[in-house]
Parts: sequence; C-alpha cells; structure tokens
Amino acid sequence: MNDDKTLYRVAPDSTTLIFGLDLSAFDHAAISPPLGKTVAGDCRNLTSLILHSHIVSRVLCSLFAPKLEPHNDAISVIENLSLAGYSGLVIVLAPPLLRPKMVESELKSIALGMKLQLIAGAMPPLDQS
Repeated sequence: MNDDKTLYRVAPDSTTLIFGLDLSAFDHAAISPPLGKTVAGDCRNLTSLILHSHIVSRVLCSLFAPKLEPHNDAISVIENLSLAGYSGLVIVLAPPLLRPKMVESELKSIALGMKLQLIAGAMPPLDQS
C-alpha cells in the first residue's frame, strides 16, 4: 500500500506521539525508523503547548479506535492535530483494507498541511464477532 518511499528523518531526541494504540498490537517492523521515545495520550487533550514542549517527529494512530477509547480514531486525531497547529507526519495504522488508497485519500483530505501515511496490514484484521 505504501507507495511513498521517502525516508523520514527522525531526530534522536524526538518524540513519537501515540493515540489509541496498544504498542504490542501492531507490527513494529512496519514503522521506520523505529519509534524511539514515545508519549501516549488522549487526542482530546492535545494542545499547541504539548506539541511544542516535545520535539515531535511524528504522530502514530489507528484508523479505528479501540472500544475503550472511541475518540482516538484517525479522524479525531487528525482533527485535534489540526486544531493544535501540527504540520508534521501522521502515520495511520490499519488492518488489511480492500481499498487502502481510497481510505488514504480521504484521510489526506482532512489532514491539510500534514504529511499522512497509511500503513494497511500493520494491525490485525478486524474481529468479525
């Protein structure tokens, strides 16, 4: 899915913000360079002050929110990042998708001013139960 082969430079002292993801629930090999320092949180608490208090290299979130954190899906995260003035890289992790390019295009349309990358297949398939 990921046609963009751009190598993203991540400063050694930078932070990856993580929203709505269990770090053990996805394929870490799909993320390059490695995560390094991470800060997990709730996107509803995101402010420009928080963004500027860390050297944020990228934001990582899931396409679909976990049941216990319904406000941390990709769209909510992107909207809150936009309100906080973020203009960096957003990586959205997803289960296998039928039309990943269409989903990525939709997300990019709301992530104005940000670089967005969708990685389909990095998360386990959705539970059918």
